[in-house]
Amino acid sequence: MSRPLNVSTFAKSVARSTVMAQPGISIGEFKEHLRNQISTSTPQSVAQLGDSVLKDLNQLVHLILQQDFSLAVEEKLAAIFPSLYKLYAAADIPRNMRTRRFINKGGLVISPDHCVNTIKDAKRVYCFIKGVHQQISHMASDGHPVRIAYPACGPFAPFVLPLLAYYSAIPNAHSCTFTFIDIQPGAIHALKFLLTTLGMSRLVEDTVCMDALEYTPTQPFDIVVLEAMQHGFSREAHLQLAMRFARYLTPDGVLLPKKIVVGASLVNAQTEFVDQWHSETGNRFLRTQPKPAQAQRLFLGQLLTLDIEQIRHWNNAADPATDEPIPCGTVTLPTLPASQRPYTLIIHSTVSVCDGLDIAEYESGITHPLPDPQVCINYQPNSPEPGDLIVNSGDILQFYYCHVGIPGFLPVKVTVTEPESEPGSESGAAS
Repeated sequence: MSRPLNVSTFAKSVARSTVMAQPGISIGEFKEHLRNQISTSTPQSVAQLGDSVLKDLNQLVHLILQQDFSLAVEEKLAAIFPSLYKLYAAADIPRNMRTRRFINKGGLVISPDHCVNTIKDAKRVYCFIKGVHQQISHMASDGHPVRIAYPACGPFAPFVLPLLAYYSAIPNAHSCTFTFIDIQPGAIHALKFLLTTLGMSRLVEDTVCMDALEYTPTQPFDIVVLEAMQHGFSREAHLQLAMRFARYLTPDGVLLPKKIVVGASLVNAQTEFVDQWHSETGNRFLRTQPKPAQAQRLFLGQLLTLDIEQIRHWNNAADPATDEPIPCGTVTLPTLPASQRPYTLIIHSTVSVCDGLDIAEYESGITHPLPDPQVCINYQPNSPEPGDLIVNSGDILQFYYCHVGIPGFLPVKVTVTEPESEPGSESGAAS
């Protein structure tokens, strides 16, 4: 028999325990926790919640599959979140499992309490759900069961959970099975609770609590759904996970997203990150970048195009055990007007889940440009800090991708050495 939830009491205990467990938690994170818990204060049975969430997830997928991205998708996700969070609360995850975040060899591992918010990132959820469905539909057309893996899935598995609800309600749905992998015990605990409560277990092949970088399947997958990055293609273990799971794809297997393109530009930070969002040209709903601000950028060059071909090239060429940074793009710093404010280097990316399903800059948390204030171009900082890179117009920067510890791009100034002159070639040499 399902027990009623007293989420109000739960909220108070979580609010207190979160502060005690994480003295360094930011004010913004603390406020977000409070809002989530206040919005889930109405007691309701688990069974009732499950029925409500299942219905809402079905409606969400119908909405996504039938139309282009719109405000309606964002509104639907915002409406679903409180009920979904109630189920997360009902899973009774121990405090230390909810709030734990740490750094391992692959990068930052964020807490389940933080991961639950991914499902509110509307454009990201829209593109992945639609892209995964398209790939399953295409592969299932030849009649064979489709095997899907979702490493670093988090407690909600946001790019697949709605599809499971959709497929579970269709008797003749595509024949497919899902394997979920996450290093966080709290995430797996919550996901298993959701899958059972929502009646989706029949489509689940396995739910594994372990570091996905150490996971080895018994047979290859047709589709791997992977998104483990933060803006500027940084912090989390996406690249290492992509390189590992590319080895476990069938010959025609697909890694989603299919392509990530990363570039570098110079911007006026005030214009890029402040002024443009207060102008009438800024599209606050879609969070896309207004063209006038984009025109003021100085594009330096492309640093990386990550797709299955590039990943397999690295897998074939490199020692899998190496921790060395990976050489990426090289750029030359242009001549900058002396009258301009100092320019800031930014790393920006776009994510293509499938053909026609692209996440542009500012459309998602993972595609906000990442500034690097430690690259000082044509000026000396008043208070130098370790890690500052002092460069000038005309200098060449080689970018490396560090994929161990805290992943991200590291620019290094290239020292150009003059070739040695041959004997007798100096000016004034005797003929």
